[in-house]
Amino acid sequence: MWVLARPGPPTDARPTDKAALPQATTATELAVTVHGPQTYDVSFYLRKAPPPGGVPIQHATDAFVGEDKLLRAGDTARVTASGLQPGATYEWYAVVRGALLEYSGAEPNTASDEVWTDVRTFSVGGDAASRAAQPAKTQAK
Repeated sequence: MWVLARPGPPTDARPTDKAALPQATTATELAVTVHGPQTYDVSFYLRKAPPPGGVPIQHATDAFVGEDKLLRAGDTARVTASGLQPGATYEWYAVVRGALLEYSGAEPNTASDEVWTDVRTFSVGGDAASRAAQPAKTQAK
């Protein structure tokens, strides 16, 4: 019987929460660093954030972006999210799972074998990114 160790919480998530990407951004890298005593696979998911005051979208509507496989402690899992739209805000998260059972023909026990990151947001363009990209205005005296 295979015994899996639960992955440690992923760290160094990029883009960081509430990041503002430049207006012209159409793709960005999603990344996390994995931790734990075995080999892991990391799946990344993306969705458009609800409008302010809107109802949060359920996980069933999340788009699978991609997976980085066979990572060990300290490795960084990376995928590229493309098709981003100017002015849109996105939510993303990653799920780290033990890779061991995939190669023995059994399904992983998702109750004990996976760790989800917090949901993070980033926006493309918009007010925060536009202000960051523009030089500061000075008032004439």
